[in-house]
Amino acid sequence: MACPCFLHLVFSKAVQPSMKVVVEVYINDFFLAVEYANKMVRQIKEWRFEEIALARISSTLHKFFAKIAQTNLLILDDFGVKVLEGQQLLDLMEIIEDRHGRNSTIIVSQLPVANWYDILNGNTTAADAILDRIVHTSKRFTLSGSSLRKK
Repeated sequence: MACPCFLHLVFSKAVQPSMKVVVEVYINDFFLAVEYANKMVRQIKEWRFEEIALARISSTLHKFFAKIAQTNLLILDDFGVKVLEGQQLLDLMEIIEDRHGRNSTIIVSQLPVANWYDILNGNTTAADAILDRIVHTSKRFTLSGSSLRKK
């Protein structure tokens, strides 16, 4: 889908509170995701997978997952840059399960959705559960064009 169609969705009434959007992009991807986020919420909190490990060590993991689950919009940027294994894969499954059908999630990736299974390594059951909840219930936008980062 071309960029103007994506922006039309972003700024139209088509946005639903529990919508999942998968964006496969080769242009300034995070800019588009943030534009969508600004439409949904006014404040974005950035976190990294390493924070989950810290929450596990400090025995605040339950609170951390609850906070992520209640966030109106979660943006997973650069999904697929790193293979998720072991506990990271299980943590992602928990996050996706907690949010499924309740709150919006945007997943931005330069990796085609057809290759996502390859980066969810080591636990086929968890990978299937994650992809079933994401791929089959999301609106997908595949964008192309030259990178704005080169400018």
